[in-house]
Amino acid sequence: MEVDDTVPVGLVSLLLELCAAEKDQELANVALAPHLLQALSTANGTAISSLFSPITSQASSLPVLHPNVAAALMLELQSDEASGALIELSTEGLQEHPATARVASLLTRVVLPQLVQAAQGVVKLHGPLGLFCVAPGAGRGLPQELCELRRSYALHYRPKESQAAPADNGRVFRCHVDDCDVTLATCLGCAAEDTPEWTGADLHYVDAEQGGGPQPGTPDLSDPNVVVQQHKHVPGTGVLHGGGAYHYVSPLLEGERATLVVQAMWEDGWEWKKTFLAC
Repeated sequence: MEVDDTVPVGLVSLLLELCAAEKDQELANVALAPHLLQALSTANGTAISSLFSPITSQASSLPVLHPNVAAALMLELQSDEASGALIELSTEGLQEHPATARVASLLTRVVLPQLVQAAQGVVKLHGPLGLFCVAPGAGRGLPQELCELRRSYALHYRPKESQAAPADNGRVFRCHVDDCDVTLATCLGCAAEDTPEWTGADLHYVDAEQGGGPQPGTPDLSDPNVVVQQHKHVPGTGVLHGGGAYHYVSPLLEGERATLVVQAMWEDGWEWKKTFLAC
């Protein structure tokens, strides 16, 4: 990777360290936020769920990546000027963005299932707080597990004049639900004096209706009865939400940032879910 003299040497070294980690635990030790790493090491759902900061009943934020790692992965994505706004982190992604793809794999295979399991414990204790991770068939005795096939990608938010198309072709800027059952979206970017080097591109979540039932359709944001909660993305912080969470991203006003997204479906008896995220 070619870098100029303005890039901190430590970030380049960190990228090499991420790529050199051969085992999941080695990678986790380098990549994950200290509080999350500690909670996962205890295999204690209560310790993990204590990191959740509810945004709505369907979404919570939590520390996911070490801030230095969030900055290093952003550097790797920025180095590829030819990449589009949506970067798939599959086999090709491993070749073009090796550190980002390896971290995405760790989050997809190792971290996400443990977060989901911890969230289910929150449901049992606190009810609606955990709606974002309850399988639809849980009350019918079906297993609350995730399908083995999952998806990971990065969304790169850049000024309009520097990209051919907006992130996800602009879909993220419209109120929508994700095409999956569970999403973990982690902010990538550099921080200078505790202030992100961008403005805008914040997450907004529509509060679920009283009782937590699913929305009959896309909420009308001009309706005064629709309540929207803003989450200001910070490097290394992720948001865990369920498939029923309506949300959108506000326009990027200045600078650039990226989001590392991992998604999964519930193993709830529907055969199409087992292959859907391969599309």
